Amino acid sequence: PSRILDAATELFFKQGYEHVTVDAVVAKAGGSKSNVYKHFGGKQGLLFAVVERESAALRKPLAEIDVAGLPLDAALRLIAKTFLRIIYARNTVALHRLVISQSGRFPKLASIFFANGPDGSTVTVARLFKAWQQAGALIRSRDPAILARQFLDLAKINEHSRLLLGLKPAGSKEHDRMVEEAVRTFMSGARSISREK
Repeated sequence: PSRILDAATELFFKQGYEHVTVDAVVAKAGGSKSNVYKHFGGKQGLLFAVVERESAALRKPLAEIDVAGLPLDAALRLIAKTFLRIIYARNTVALHRLVISQSGRFPKLASIFFANGPDGSTVTVARLFKAWQQAGALIRSRDPAILARQFLDLAKINEHSRLLLGLKPAGSKEHDRMVEEAVRTFMSGARSISREK
């Protein structure tokens, strides 16, 4: 099944769902059509399996970062840079475009992508934020999930939209500047202060 999924992922990303056939997937992966239907039920099942697997993989780099012992601003900087590497990756952009192109036809597809990808990333970062709240580094009265979503949105600004539209992304210096601005803005509004009630 993994070879079939790998082949389907590559073809869906390069050609789009509409232009890929089960025969093309089998020709690339090897095996037989009956194997595809046995494991995935057909082309639509392949699409759902690809989106579920690829979107779940998006949050893995965030889950693996180690911020232990880092000052808050350095930890936020690491989170932001890791997140940007995820959303700027060619496969991430291709996955997002694939979901957008087919979500009108398959509404559950968008839910799978969002639950595993964007929401999964938010949950991962929210766990770190909650720990910082408990340690007194961040404002305790705020919902850590909302704080996480706000920070990740600050980090990506409008760059993600540019990538989805096929526009040229900003250079590395601009990305670094965006990260610094996100960290500075977030800390000015969410960092815990002794006067907090």
